[in-house]
Amino acid sequence: MHKLFAISLMIFILAGNCYGADLNGLCSLDNKNWWIVGDCGKILHTNDGGIKWNVQKSGLAEDNSLRGVHFVDLKHGWAVGNKGMILHTSDGGKNWKVQVSRTKGNLTRVRFIDTKIGWAIGQLGTFVLTVDGGKTWQPKKIGYITEDFLYLRMDDSKNGIIIGSKGCILRTEDGGINWKIRQNSTGCSVCPGFFLTTEIGWTVSDNGTVWRTSDGGNEWRKSETNLPETFRAIFFMNPSMGWLVGCNGAIYHTEDGGYKWTPLKSGTKAHLNTISFSDTMTGFAIGAAGTIVITRDGGKTWKTCKK
Repeated sequence: MHKLFAISLMIFILAGNCYGADLNGLCSLDNKNWWIVGDCGKILHTNDGGIKWNVQKSGLAEDNSLRGVHFVDLKHGWAVGNKGMILHTSDGGKNWKVQVSRTKGNLTRVRFIDTKIGWAIGQLGTFVLTVDGGKTWQPKKIGYITEDFLYLRMDDSKNGIIIGSKGCILRTEDGGINWKIRQNSTGCSVCPGFFLTTEIGWTVSDNGTVWRTSDGGNEWRKSETNLPETFRAIFFMNPSMGWLVGCNGAIYHTEDGGYKWTPLKSGTKAHLNTISFSDTMTGFAIGAAGTIVITRDGGKTWKTCKK
């Protein structure tokens, strides 16, 4: 009897923990269709702009966290996470299947330019690529890089950028076969970063300084200094309009390319892990304990979503 009670209590605790699982990655195809992934293998989808969120079954154990997600159309998408996990769907997330990544490193981001060609990055310089939709993934060693990869952008089948946790900037012009490595001059570690193109990008240092480059990371200029928060993600919709998110529900907004930032009221004290916009008005920020906040007016007001 006691043993049965203990097992039931453990199941209840685990279920409770996963009910409020941290959310780590999101992507959108338009204002209505968004996907979110998080701890405990959680995958959420909305097709009405966040009014209602549907749980999609990943089939993963509760100890397997998902970190990144990317869709190329309403049917084909990929999600990545701990222990080299890569999931793929060809029906909009109704069914997810595991793909063999050939790596055990934790994966943080995934990007595809069509249903065939894609890349994933992660822990300790982990990098894998595919040219057949993930049926086969090929691990690639990039020099002697051992820092975690946090951000990935691929503009086409050739040109892309990676940002590392110690500020390293990597560029490829041949689809990830070869990479040019640059150590940026910002001096920051664990840098949230974002590139609007392969030339224009931003990073945020751990002392709250925002840096901007217009030449792909060769040179960086200080934009704003000593913002009083610890930031976890940065996103720009165009060269002028961008947002920062971080600890204790912090959201900041710029309209001049990052030179001046204004704090916004997010309506939450939860740590926010990432942010994305589908246009200049509609955006989501997600984070700890299942937090999802939405804006439909460019960030002037934020509202907590019901899941």
